Amino acid sequence: MDRRLRWVSPSLTLLLVGVIAAASSGAGTERAPVRPNRGSAPACQLTSSQEKAAVLAFEEMMPVIRHPRCSNCHGGVNPFKPEADGGHGGGEMDLPEESKQCQECHDQLPGWTVTGPPMFFPGRSSKQICMQFKLFEPTGASFVAHMAHDHGKTQFIDAAFKGERALNQFAKDDRADNTGRPFVAEPPPGTRAQLVTQAQDWVNAVGNGWKATPDCGCEIRHNGWIGTASATVTIPGPRYSVVEHAYATVWFELDDAFSKGVPEEYWKSTAGSIRWTVTYTGECVGTFSGTTPIGTTPSGLGADGNPLGLIALKPGKKEVLYSVTNAPWQDRYTPVGTVSCGSAGTLQVAQPRFLEHWWQHDPRGEIVDPDGMHLQGSYQKAVGQGTMKWSWFFRRTTP
Repeated sequence: MDRRLRWVSPSLTLLLVGVIAAASSGAGTERAPVRPNRGSAPACQLTSSQEKAAVLAFEEMMPVIRHPRCSNCHGGVNPFKPEADGGHGGGEMDLPEESKQCQECHDQLPGWTVTGPPMFFPGRSSKQICMQFKLFEPTGASFVAHMAHDHGKTQFIDAAFKGERALNQFAKDDRADNTGRPFVAEPPPGTRAQLVTQAQDWVNAVGNGWKATPDCGCEIRHNGWIGTASATVTIPGPRYSVVEHAYATVWFELDDAFSKGVPEEYWKSTAGSIRWTVTYTGECVGTFSGTTPIGTTPSGLGADGNPLGLIALKPGKKEVLYSVTNAPWQDRYTPVGTVSCGSAGTLQVAQPRFLEHWWQHDPRGEIVDPDGMHLQGSYQKAVGQGTMKWSWFFRRTTP
């Protein structure tokens, strides 16, 4: 027997076959996990617009869910393998003494442990993880309680946002010696309060769909592309440095007018939002944040009246290329902020300065995944002494 099953309680054993099958089939195969016996699930009654709102709300949580502080404990690290083999940074654990061994280093959180395969994150798509949460939480309120206070049990999420892995000083020093780098806390983005708000927003969007079919509130039954794009701009300087970050959750649907009579398919952004932050460090300090809506109304379009994002799919003989065009943001979404520079006074700067390009890739274009159902990749380029980086993952949805 796979010794990972050591983590799984008897009440979960019957769920393993369906959940692991969904994971092992890859992120591109969207199979619903086996649901506990809660009776016959009613059909999903969410409208297309409600489905978009729910899936986009769930995507807002993904930067935290995908972050190592969360994903490592949900299957990202195998404590029964040495680090050299892609396992545990503190060395290979032994059965059945792993709980005691965990506390030797992770003693800042009594009860530190890792979860079992049914609740793993790596290798699963956002949709699969979304269904996973619905599988293990009987109600939306229960899911929010999980995010807010871990149901009053071991406070793993609180430890995650501290970013120190609940390690004691001995373990931190040992880690620094092994890596040759000082130990640095690495919390997920945002705050726990923001995560709880995002969880409540998703639950509100799902509504009665929580008790419906597993994919209700996790999938959009309409032609389009749904996903995220992340952008980071780092500009170092002699007096101060600037880091701008944007995280976009976007829904694209076919632009019938542009696509008519041409071989290309054009998909326009019609729902979602771009959350951004700007941080100044050094002689000048300041932090700014905001949200730019994405939609079909004037407030969700670019300054030129065009969609904030446009995907062009260009068919070829052996492959399909895609490219992306960004519209400029409206001035209202680049407010002027005051940056304090100590004795040098202040700076009045429009924020953000670089994030209109919230999604950019290799100018030669990108190739659609062979399955034709995913657009994913990463790209970076130099900007003076700084860098701009992007990563993205979008999946095709169909009726």
